[in-house]
Amino acid sequence: MVISHELFGDKATSQIGSFFKKGQQFKEEDICNITERVLDFIKEQYSKFLTVITEEIKSDTFVAGRIHSLGFYAQQIKDDPNNCFSVVFVEVQNSIDELPHELRILLLNDKDDVIALNCDYQEILVRGENEKYLGQFICDEEIINDSLLRYRRYKKDTCDGMIAFFNQTRKNNPIKPYFMSGKIIRVGFNESDN
Repeated sequence: MVISHELFGDKATSQIGSFFKKGQQFKEEDICNITERVLDFIKEQYSKFLTVITEEIKSDTFVAGRIHSLGFYAQQIKDDPNNCFSVVFVEVQNSIDELPHELRILLLNDKDDVIALNCDYQEILVRGENEKYLGQFICDEEIINDSLLRYRRYKKDTCDGMIAFFNQTRKNNPIKPYFMSGKIIRVGFNESDN
């Protein structure tokens, strides 16, 4: 490859010399011609990509069952850490059957800028009126690459909701207040303990 520019003048040379690759002979060519063809190819492919995305958006494929925020309930007792817990849930009016068989969850916060976070919980409780737990959704896939944001799939589990609640209280579920809303009950703490 030769790239040169005259010291006193406007003449520039940018050539790729001839070469042989994978049984094919390539002739000498100006880099600007190759770059222009590559740029045209990228423009064409990008235009095709936008067309496909636009059609997909119009069809609203896979939007049912998407959830972008969760609720939480937590209890903190100052002198009794064994009775501290936190649970995460989605809310319904009366029945777990108000939700589809499958949920896909990607936590979003769009208050200032849109920020997303993968949902890393293994179970999501379903809570109805009067804070009654009605069942749960169980993670149906693992996230292999944390840096790739995606909707994580959860399947409905119509188990006893209170048993699911007690099982979840035994786990260490970190709360993500920037992506969730809920209530924390604190017992035995002074205002200075915050």
